[in-house]
Amino acid sequence: MAKEALKKSKSGVKHLQVIVEISCASSPYHLAAVRQAYCALFDCSIEEDITAVVSMPLRKVLLRLVSSFRYDKELLDIEAAASEANQLHEAIKAKQLDHDQVVHILATRNFFQLKATFERYEQMHGSPIDEDISSVGKGDLVSLMKMVILCIRCPERHFAEVIRTSIVGFGTDEAALNRAIITRAEVDMKLIKEVYPIMYKNTLEDDVIGDTSGDYQDFLLTLTGSKF
Repeated sequence: MAKEALKKSKSGVKHLQVIVEISCASSPYHLAAVRQAYCALFDCSIEEDITAVVSMPLRKVLLRLVSSFRYDKELLDIEAAASEANQLHEAIKAKQLDHDQVVHILATRNFFQLKATFERYEQMHGSPIDEDISSVGKGDLVSLMKMVILCIRCPERHFAEVIRTSIVGFGTDEAALNRAIITRAEVDMKLIKEVYPIMYKNTLEDDVIGDTSGDYQDFLLTLTGSKF
C-alpha cells in the first residue's frame, strides 16, 4: 500500500494516509518491519521513494516520521510536555508547521508523551492543537499535520473517518475501506466501533451493510467482529 501511494506524484494528501498510519498509528516494531519489507520487495527504501515523489515541505515531515523508532513504553515527563506544548504553540502561531522542532517532537516522542503534550497544549492555550493548526489556513501541510496529530492522539477516530469517507457518496472506495478494516481488525477495531456512532449517528456495521453485499460484506463484518 505504501508503494502504491508513492508510485507517482499526486495532488493532495489523501494518498499519503497509509504512510502516516504506518508511522503514527502503529508500533515502532511494525514500522521497522514495514521498512524492512519495503526494501526487500522493491529494492529501495521507503525514504528514497518519499524523496523522489513527495515535494517539500511534506517530504520533510514524512521522512522524519518513517525514519523514527520511538520508545514504546508508557514513560511521561510532565515538565517536558508543558515545554514542548509551548514550542508547538509558538511554531503554529508563527505558521511554521514544518519547523525543525515541531517535526522533531512529533517524530521522536513516544505516543504517551505526545498525548500528554497535546493535553497540556489545550490546558495552557485554550484550544486543541488541531484547531490551532486549522487556523493557520488551508493547504496540504495543514491537512497532513492534522492527520498526524489525529493518528497519534486518537487513531480510532482517524480510522472511523477513513471508513466513513470510503462509504459515503457515490460508489465505495474499496481500497480505503479494506485498508482500515483489515489493518485494524486485531488492533483497535473495538474502539473504532465505539466511536463510530458517536461521530456519525450510525453504527459501523450498518454503514458497511448499507454499502456492500455478498461475500465481500460477510468478510468485512467478520473482521469487525460482527459476524461469526
